[in-house]
Amino acid sequence: MNFTESEIIGNDPNLTWDELLGAIRSLDKVCAPPESQWIFRAEGKWEEASGGVYSVPLRSSLDCAPERRENFVMPGDRRRYESWILYEFKREAHHYVGNPPAPDDFLEWLALGRHYEMPSRLVDFTYSFFVAAYFALSRRHRHEDGRIVAINLSWMKKDWEDTLAAKYGDPFKGDAGSFHNKDLFKEFAFRRRETYAVVVNSLRRNPRLARQQGCFVCPGNVEESFDHNLAQTLDGRPHVKRLVRLPCGLKTAAMRDLMRMNVTPAVLYPDLTGWAQSRRDLVHLEIADERFRRELDIAMITPRI
Repeated sequence: MNFTESEIIGNDPNLTWDELLGAIRSLDKVCAPPESQWIFRAEGKWEEASGGVYSVPLRSSLDCAPERRENFVMPGDRRRYESWILYEFKREAHHYVGNPPAPDDFLEWLALGRHYEMPSRLVDFTYSFFVAAYFALSRRHRHEDGRIVAINLSWMKKDWEDTLAAKYGDPFKGDAGSFHNKDLFKEFAFRRRETYAVVVNSLRRNPRLARQQGCFVCPGNVEESFDHNLAQTLDGRPHVKRLVRLPCGLKTAAMRDLMRMNVTPAVLYPDLTGWAQSRRDLVHLEIADERFRRELDIAMITPRI
C-alpha cells in the first residue's frame, strides 16, 4: 500500500511521545465521517519511493505460505490451499480446545487458527493505538523507527454497506450487513470472491484477541494478495489511511508510558510466555534505588528464590 507525505504522521524525528499522541487523538476530528474510529497495525518494513510516496507492503500469512514452495502456486490453487489448511485444522482442533466453533462458522475458525499461527487470509489489527504502538516499538533496534498503519474503520463500514449492498442487494444492507452473520461472511469470503477488504471480528473472541482489543481485515479474493485487495478498497480515497512513524528517540518514554498502562506481553499474551517476554521491557526503567541495586547484586551471588 502506498502513502503520500500528507498521509504520514510523525515525520519529525524530534517529535515527543506526547506530541504524537496528540496527533493520533486528532485523527477522528479531521477525517470523515466525523468522530471516526480507527484501527491500527504495527508494521516492520517500508520503502521510500520517488515523489514523496512511501510503500508499505501489507501481507497475510496466507500470502507468505506459497513462497515456501519451489514453484509458483497455480491460479485457483491458493483458495484450495486455504481450504485444505482450514480442513486439517478443523479435524484436529478438538484435541486442543474444549469448545470449538460450530462447523459452519468459518470466521470463528479462521480467527481461532490465527490465534495458533495457522496461515490465514485474516490480517491482525487492533482497535487500540497503544497496543499497536507496543508491537511497533518493543522489538525495534535502538536506531530503528516504529511504524503503524492506521485505517479509518468508520469509513470502511459505510463504504462496504454502500458498495456491497448496491452490488449484491439485501444480504449486505444495514444491520443485516454485519459479518458476525456466518452466512454473510461465507457469502463474501468464499462465494463472491470480491477483490475488496472488510473489517471482521468473530462473535466469540479467544483470550488473546480480547486482550489485544483485536480485529481482522479480511480480503474477499485470496487469489490476489492481501495488499491488492486492500488497495482496491482504499486507494484514491481521502482520509481513509495513515502511516504513523514512531521516531526511535521517543521509544523509552513510550515504553514507560505503555508499561504504566499495563500494555505489556504479560497482559497481551495470557500465559507464562507473555510474562517472560514482558521482562525484556524492564531495560526502559531506571534502577535508581541504591538499596535495590545491592539486593540485585546479592541475588545474583546468593539466589534467594
